[in-house]
Amino acid sequence: MYFELDIIIPEDEIEIIGLFEKKYSWDNQNISCDPPRFITDKGLIFEKTDLNHFEKYLGDFNKKEYIALHFTGNIFNVLGYSVNNSIDIMSNNLTVFLSGLLSLSMFYIFLVREDENVKERYRISNKEDIAMIISKCFNWDSPDDVLMYRDKGNHNHNKM
Repeated sequence: MYFELDIIIPEDEIEIIGLFEKKYSWDNQNISCDPPRFITDKGLIFEKTDLNHFEKYLGDFNKKEYIALHFTGNIFNVLGYSVNNSIDIMSNNLTVFLSGLLSLSMFYIFLVREDENVKERYRISNKEDIAMIISKCFNWDSPDDVLMYRDKGNHNHNKM
């Protein structure tokens, strides 16, 4: 199963979760990628993406305060195998990273299969919620396409 993972977080809180912009040195200058890329200390790489893509799910919100990031890695096969063979996913690098989003004031996590749309929305309050929903998504018998979130309560998540 091929999933796409996108997160939306406050741009001024990006370093709280250990994401730092990946830059290249060229002629004694640090140059950003185009589009900008962000990397964790565990090597997970996210690429900045267009916030407008998410309006159909979130409605109108102040885009100037947020950044949308698309996960570029492919550890979904490992997650799928773990979920479907009853292996604990709490220590998986991606699960640990997504659980770290709980330290932010708000976040949105889109975990959707290619060419699918969000079908379920879950308000998240702890890392166990995240692991449970990831397990639902990667269940080979009945995969799910979800939006997990914690917000300030001012967005319309029912908009399709």
